[in-house]
Amino acid sequence: MVHDITYSSPLSNPPPLSTIFLPPNLTSAYVHPKLIDQELLAEVSTNYMSGPFTLKEALIFGGSLCSSPVSLMEKVSSDGNWRIIRQLCEHDAK
Repeated sequence: MVHDITYSSPLSNPPPLSTIFLPPNLTSAYVHPKLIDQELLAEVSTNYMSGPFTLKEALIFGGSLCSSPVSLMEKVSSDGNWRIIRQLCEHDAK
């Protein structure tokens, strides 16, 4: 329990080491792919996230890799302003 409090406990059974799980993005991500790219580049440029990494660079620790699919959602219906969302529910992404 001390280990889980210190390092957080897993929410589900992790994949075996050295596996790669890259689920596809949700359908709306393919409607406006440039918006996804712009949003991710903005997060990298403000140091909210690191990257982009090649698959080889991402596997430097020899462990498993699991990505989260992304999608777009309009902030207000039909206003043309979109927001990137990350699908974090493992069972919905499969």
